[in-house]
Formats: sequence, structure tokens, C-alpha cells
Amino acid sequence: MTTKIILRELTLSCSIGIDRAEKHLRQQLVLDADIILANLPDDDATVSYDYHTAVVRLRQLAAKQHYGLMETFAEAAAGTLLAENAAATVRVYCRKPKPFDDLSAAGVEIVRHRCPESQQKDEQ
Repeated sequence: MTTKIILRELTLSCSIGIDRAEKHLRQQLVLDADIILANLPDDDATVSYDYHTAVVRLRQLAAKQHYGLMETFAEAAAGTLLAENAAATVRVYCRKPKPFDDLSAAGVEIVRHRCPESQQKDEQ
């Protein structure tokens, strides 16, 4: 049995970018995440994935420091989501909305696993 927690369109204020101007302003990032859980007992809140806590931690992560690349922020977000014991695999998609007038979004998607064996299976 696989259970997936889904977070959609979490809007974050983040200092991100490599241009000089970007280092001194906050920009909007939008984050989606899928969190695949390890097998859990049915209806047991004591071992469930607390998505409220995950969202609070993602907000703190965005506020914590400047990130040069979205890839760096996505890695940090994946690590934050995997830190919860119930998480086995996470997919993080983050994007800057409307970076240019003719582009609706620019983003990055990563998938990370708690166990290296799971990652090797996915790559084959």
C-alpha cells in the first residue's frame, strides 16, 4: 500500500537568484510536493505525516537565507520534507511565476529518497 501526501501551490517569499539585484529583494516561489509515505497503520495519527508542520518548516526554510539557485532551494526543501520519519520519497517542484512577460513560470523538479536503494531502482 502506498500513501501520498500532496501539497500544492504553497506560495513562499524567498531571497533567491544569482543576479546582483536579486540578492537584495524577496521573490515569490511556488512549491508543489508529493510525499510518499512508508507503510503506516491505518488511522494512527501518532505516526502520520504532519503536513502542517512541513508547511511551517518550508516557510522557515524560505525565510532563512539567500539561495543562489532554485535547485539549491529544492534540495533543501526535499531534505526538510524527508526529515519526517514517515516520508520515504519526496518530489519537489518549485518555480518562479512570471519571470518574464512571455513566460508563465521557470522551475525545477527533483525527486529524493530516504534510502539509496530506492533511488537506484527508480533510475533503472
